[in-house]
Amino acid sequence: MDRIWSDLIQPPEIMYGTRRWKFPPAEAGHWREVLRLPERGTICEVGCGPGGLLTRIAETSLAPSRIIGIDMDRGQLEFAGRRLAELGLSEVELLAGDACSMPLPDHCVDALTSHALIEHLPDTGAFFRECKRVLRPGGTLSVACAGGRYSVDNRHPDAPKELTDEIHQLERIMQPWDDALNQAYFVWQGGPFIAYPGIVRSWGLDEFRVDSWSKTICWDDHRLSEEDRLIFVRLFRSVPPEMPPTEARIREALAKVGAGAPATPYLTERERCRLRELYDERERLALEEVRKAGSGPFFATTVALVASGIVR
Repeated sequence: MDRIWSDLIQPPEIMYGTRRWKFPPAEAGHWREVLRLPERGTICEVGCGPGGLLTRIAETSLAPSRIIGIDMDRGQLEFAGRRLAELGLSEVELLAGDACSMPLPDHCVDALTSHALIEHLPDTGAFFRECKRVLRPGGTLSVACAGGRYSVDNRHPDAPKELTDEIHQLERIMQPWDDALNQAYFVWQGGPFIAYPGIVRSWGLDEFRVDSWSKTICWDDHRLSEEDRLIFVRLFRSVPPEMPPTEARIREALAKVGAGAPATPYLTERERCRLRELYDERERLALEEVRKAGSGPFFATTVALVASGIVR
């Protein structure tokens, strides 16, 4: 995949911020227990992306621990490396690799976890066989995927209607191209796989269970510092400078996986520049609003389902 995911589908800064909020250190005892992560030993996160969860695992683990993050998107790994260095977590290892062919020797990991990965894999059986290969006997495996509920409630006034209408008009032009990317890089076969416990039990896990991990990742402004409020608005209202991408970059990404491009015209260069201006103006207005006394930023709750067990 190289950099397609980070450049065209899900920017690393947004993934990183929401994961960090979702797994706070103050609640580490709970989410580590749900994910079956020991405080010591070798822990690997597969599909670590920009490192939001990986950095939390490192911050809440006790030495001696070996912590490994694996992802196939180099843009996400580069971002994760910068964040790990900023946090002084340089001992965490980052490896470029496929979840179904991990760059690890046999039986070297005590706990393996993945978050929002398996729903994007075309062959979950191959992924699980690879997990069993790298896990030591008695090691733990946890696999989390979206539970189908994610809400963001914008409590401050939105941008003026004429600005919002123009954004929506240009986004409708982009939609077929976004859909093509989603169909090419998202698998999601029939909803969360852990809704079918019998399938997961057949993998051969002892002490199998399914948990729900729910986390509110932002609250009303009276619970947040101004800095936190501004960070949250930037995550949910801004768009990275490279977005929207050019038609040429989307065509190249689709060609890599043998997918066809939509027949509808994409944004012209002038339209792309205009949409960027509109996104920036919307962010400016939102940041102005959250600085006002009594304004509320966002309220968001995310729910994940976690299937876990001990590998025989």
